[in-house]
Amino acid sequence: MKEPTIKVPCEHCGKESTFGWTEVLADVLRAAACACHGMAADKGFWDEDRNFGELMALFHSEISEALEGQRHGNPDSEKLGAEFTQVEEEIADLVIRVLDATKGLGWRLGDAVVAKFQYNAGRARKHGKEF
Repeated sequence: MKEPTIKVPCEHCGKESTFGWTEVLADVLRAAACACHGMAADKGFWDEDRNFGELMALFHSEISEALEGQRHGNPDSEKLGAEFTQVEEEIADLVIRVLDATKGLGWRLGDAVVAKFQYNAGRARKHGKEF
C-alpha cells in the first residue's frame, strides 16, 4: 500500500513541500499532546505526579460516558450544544485525556501510532480473525 502524501505550500514563497501522511500524523499528535498537556498542567492536574492506574481509569470513565450516551439515544451534548452529540463529546474527552497523559508521562504517542499503523497495514484481513 502506497502511503498517501500531503502537499503543503510555503507561506513565504508558495513552493510546495510533500510530506508522507504518517509523518504529518505523528507531528500533529505531538503538537496536540503538548497543547492538551499544557492546558491540563495549567489547570492543576499535574501539580503532583499522576499514577498509571488513575490515568487508565480516567480513560475508561470517558469510554463509559460515551457508552451511556449511546444507550440513551446519543442526545446533543449538554456542554457543547447541538453541534455535537454526547458520544462525540465523550470521545473528544478521551482523546484529550490520552494526549495529555502521554505527554505527561513522556510517551511517544505520535510515533507509536504511526508504527502501529504501518504494522497493521501488513496484517491479514481482520488480522486473521473471524471478527
